[in-house]
Amino acid sequence: MNFFESRRCTILVGTAAAIILFYCLFPRLKTLVCHERPKPSVVCKAFTAEECKGYLGRDVVSAGYKPIQITVTNSTDEYFQLNVKDISLKTVAADVVAQSVYNNTTGCMTAWGIASCFIPILIVPGIVLSARSYEKNQKLTNDFICGSLNDTTIAPGASINGTIFVAIQDYNDTFTISLINRDSQMKINYTVSLCNGRFISH
Repeated sequence: MNFFESRRCTILVGTAAAIILFYCLFPRLKTLVCHERPKPSVVCKAFTAEECKGYLGRDVVSAGYKPIQITVTNSTDEYFQLNVKDISLKTVAADVVAQSVYNNTTGCMTAWGIASCFIPILIVPGIVLSARSYEKNQKLTNDFICGSLNDTTIAPGASINGTIFVAIQDYNDTFTISLINRDSQMKINYTVSLCNGRFISH
């Protein structure tokens, strides 16, 4: 091996050693990993007057109330608490909303009562129809209450679904919903925007 070949070999060995030394002294940057814990998903939908008739059987929007359906799915392995008071909208009780769209039993009784003054036998169908109207009103109240959102604990893998009612004058397309981790008591806040009538958390 002549002088030039020997020198070239020395340079190559030196360069390789320098590269190895560089990687030893300055290790590669590791890929950053997001350790954010998973959280429940929230889906909200504001009903139109037409949808109210389909889902609730009554147009409560025309009566002055906006229904919002809320679904929370807990895909984590922890328990979360949902309290209606932790929704930043001022809600109205389901039975109050139901009463605003009741069938008018008083008007029905009055009409049949007047008619029976002239034809006494009409008092019987008047009583029957009024009783049926009253029963329908009570069923409507029960349906509204059963379908409304209540304070609840959401178990791992479970979903809850319910409706809240907001007076039209208090309604806002943007509001917040908070969930509380039952064990750590940490609060997760969701900013809901219903500008298009629907919201899905990410």
